[in-house]
Amino acid sequence: GGSMGGGMGGGSMGNSPVMESSRQPYVEDKRAAPAAAKEARPIKGMSLGTKNKKSDIAKVLKEENIVAREEEADALVDAPSSSTPSGPAVPTENVHVVVEEQLVIHVENDGGLQSMEIKGGLSVTCYDSALSRVKVSVNMGDNKAFQTRTHPLVDKAAFSNGTLQLKEGARAFPTAAPAGILRWNVQTKDDSMLPLSINCWPSQGADGQSIINMEYELLAPFELHNVSIAVPVPAGGAPVVTSVDGMYEVNAREKVLYWKHPIIDQGNKSGSMEFSTPRADPSSFFPLQVKFTASKTFFDVEVLDVLSEETSKPVKYSQLTQLTVDQFEIV
Repeated sequence: GGSMGGGMGGGSMGNSPVMESSRQPYVEDKRAAPAAAKEARPIKGMSLGTKNKKSDIAKVLKEENIVAREEEADALVDAPSSSTPSGPAVPTENVHVVVEEQLVIHVENDGGLQSMEIKGGLSVTCYDSALSRVKVSVNMGDNKAFQTRTHPLVDKAAFSNGTLQLKEGARAFPTAAPAGILRWNVQTKDDSMLPLSINCWPSQGADGQSIINMEYELLAPFELHNVSIAVPVPAGGAPVVTSVDGMYEVNAREKVLYWKHPIIDQGNKSGSMEFSTPRADPSSFFPLQVKFTASKTFFDVEVLDVLSEETSKPVKYSQLTQLTVDQFEIV
């Protein structure tokens, strides 16, 4: 069967550990140009730098049976941490169903949507060959805007009745490899489908500075996680953040200010930030790059059950639903 292919990881959001909430609105990265104002000390993230610490952690992982050998634990400790964590690990049963979606969005800085593409799929992984003939019962909402395609080996008549199963006589699902059985996509310029509205408004201050006012508003009908809005900042001086909802991080090496929110939901549906820099052309604060994850998808599909084809009895299964941003750019 066809495979939906690799994962949908988010991009890197820089590695400077300076992060503050609105309670202390300005922290300068040590690598930035020195400011005349009194420097606040950067807050350092947890470091696993020493060999002793690593071997201690490796030992604990082995003792807890999380890994079989300490070398595996070392590799786990040494692995680069993702800047877009995917949340708690999902326990995997012998049948694992994944619903995943990727977004590509291009927005004009005046708010007009240039293009938005949503691509997604549902895949099944069977880790036990005895369970390689299963059918997935799904409830589909109003997905008129989307084009959907099932794998050529999927029974179309059964799918029209809400069941994803292989045709009679078709080969079984492969063992321990994800088999993509349903795909969907939509391309739109309908800005009502945007998950997040972001407004970035640079203006000239009276004292040789640029003042940048920003705001966001949640438009998606679900919460967003690990939200990062990256704003380029021109060389010539560190940005001074005067007010912020959420957190921010200045990466002086990348010349980027990251506006971050662990979660955006109805409780913080909208928010704003203001910062200043030495005077610069308004275009130098674009493009903005946005990243986030969600545990819901735009395509409305709910997995109701997984059944054995032979007996029609329920099979224990695990499920992961994940939306990620491939690219979300405001130019």
